[in-house]
Amino acid sequence: MQAGFPQTIEQVRSIGYSVEAVDISEFAKAEAGLTCLSLIF
Repeated sequence: MQAGFPQTIEQVRSIGYSVEAVDISEFAKAEAGLTCLSLIF
């Protein structure tokens, strides 16, 4: 998940999911999200 949303990350962790926080702040400046940056194989 994007590291810029710490409360959301904690909520997801609190229900038992493992979360990797990633700093994508430079991509966010160009209005790109994690789904836009994904490659499907």
